[in-house]
Amino acid sequence: MVMKETGLYEDKRTENGRLLPIYCGTQYNDGIGIVNAHYHEYIEILYVIEGENEIWLNGEYYQFKKGDMVLINSKEVHLIRCGFGCYIVVQFMPDLLFSSYQEQSDFQYVLPFLLETAKHQKIFTAEELEGSRVKELLYSLNEEMDKKRYGYEMAAKILINQIFLWVLR
Repeated sequence: MVMKETGLYEDKRTENGRLLPIYCGTQYNDGIGIVNAHYHEYIEILYVIEGENEIWLNGEYYQFKKGDMVLINSKEVHLIRCGFGCYIVVQFMPDLLFSSYQEQSDFQYVLPFLLETAKHQKIFTAEELEGSRVKELLYSLNEEMDKKRYGYEMAAKILINQIFLWVLR
């Protein structure tokens, strides 16, 4: 982790100093704890497998529990109060959602997630996710990043884009 001048900036880098384009893992909490206020270039998704947590985003606290998903914009300062349980953490660079080959108009879909002050929906409850493939996609993404089978980077990009498309719609 690299901390910039503010002490809040966080990033994950490879051995050669490059930013990881995608990070995915499971965070286990064995009691009440706090992930201090921080921000990063990544868009971040949290999906609660077990337990209840609280997150501070844009000056407001939100509860999120088993089956809920949280979407955190790039550069958005956030703080998490963790309870017992675990959640999947997905962090990815915003440019993963678009490429130079796409239409310029596609950028309009990504732009709100690059602005830390954007007011789009941040918490998706288990009820809202019911009937969607989001949980399945997140578990598949976690497995791809854990097992690192041949082509896992491509699979991870596809899964993230499918999750993001669900969020947009």
